[in-house]
Amino acid sequence: MVVALDARLTLHGGATGAPVGAARGRVSERAGVLVTLRDGHGRVGQGEASPLPGYSRETLDEVVEALRGALPRVEEDVVEAPLVGLGAPWLREIPGPARFALETAVLDLAGKRRGVSAHAILRGATARAGVAVSAYAGAALDAGLGENARDALRRGITTLKVKLLGAAPTFDDEVAALVELRRAFPNAWTLRLDLNGAWSVAEATAERFWALASVRPAFVEQPVPVGQLCVMGPCPVPWAIDESLVDEADTEYVMTRRAQGGCAAVIVKPAVHGLLGAWKLCERAHREGLGVVVTHLFDGPMALAAACELALALRAPWACGLDVHPGLASWPSVEVPQRADPRLITPSGRPGLGVEPLPD
Repeated sequence: MVVALDARLTLHGGATGAPVGAARGRVSERAGVLVTLRDGHGRVGQGEASPLPGYSRETLDEVVEALRGALPRVEEDVVEAPLVGLGAPWLREIPGPARFALETAVLDLAGKRRGVSAHAILRGATARAGVAVSAYAGAALDAGLGENARDALRRGITTLKVKLLGAAPTFDDEVAALVELRRAFPNAWTLRLDLNGAWSVAEATAERFWALASVRPAFVEQPVPVGQLCVMGPCPVPWAIDESLVDEADTEYVMTRRAQGGCAAVIVKPAVHGLLGAWKLCERAHREGLGVVVTHLFDGPMALAAACELALALRAPWACGLDVHPGLASWPSVEVPQRADPRLITPSGRPGLGVEPLPD
């Protein structure tokens, strides 16, 4: 007999600790929906969807509507065999953030039933000791860039991400700010740059890339829109593709651009791709010899814990953008045990996501 689970949706939201967002704008409030699954023994699994206004394709209302339609189809057999049940065709038809929330709640509950972590279910084994963390230092022309970098380096984080607008005439000022950042902190640390697709192919000239090469970035994330990567020539600095990689033809092209000056890494946001979609994308990237970086969406504690579990499940992730962030302030305060060490993502030692259930 198929038994339905007690499933509930709860809206959460509030002010962030500081404005969050990216090139498309910043927000000072965040809102999301919490999915709570409860079985007949009182065990609880939770997941979260928090679309970022101005960034996510779906609104929160659209995600909630999709979850309302999907929750009645999540039954006991899905929790008993989550990697099978969550592969059902109907799940691929709902938006990525809604899938992420459902998949996370199911894995959280399945882990608690089995007494194992979510990453152990994904990977089929225990995780490595830890995954390095990268920190977002801000935009190149932000007044607080240097102080943010100093704070991260003091905490033992040695990979910093900086966003660029990339437009003339500010581009020269951005390069100058990066040169100053390198001068201010001369010890060894890794710099990653993110253009958020700001350049056209015509603007992504060798001269601009050589200017960025002077500050020694590991890669430049998303220099041009995803559909234009296929017409870029060799670049003096490797590039990385971000979470906009959804088209199959684009995916096939990027995954085979491993040559010098081509694609170096894939940046994955499980809150966008869905947890299992992100897992499959990361595994494919690993097989192709590409680096993999898992990042958050300035969302809440359940989403951050789920992204950490994904990072722990991967075979060889690069430093992941899963540092604590101001968006967490819009949710009830709760420990994310995977982030106990400021430098590393570490196993929680607890079943499921390892996070105490939030009020539903």
